[in-house]
Amino acid sequence: MGRPDVVVSDHAVLRWIERVAGIDVAELRRRIASDVRPFLDAGACSAAIGGVRFMLDPKTRAVVTVITEGKMREEPKRRRSPRDFREGGE
Repeated sequence: MGRPDVVVSDHAVLRWIERVAGIDVAELRRRIASDVRPFLDAGACSAAIGGVRFMLDPKTRAVVTVITEGKMREEPKRRRSPRDFREGGE
């Protein structure tokens, strides 16, 4: 059996972005928050801004994920139910 692949955590990637690439992550957070605040104030679940869709949780006022324009055009994948796995479906 071969050696397992190397796993790089999201935390490690984020710190690399900050410390090696020199990107100010705190400033990015402020910018995103500023951009989506009006949408969250209105109770929206998403906000399309400049070719990017921010998926929002209005209850917690959180930005959950970010989808680029190319991904927005893809047909959404059907959610699989536990039954799919029991029946051997794909």
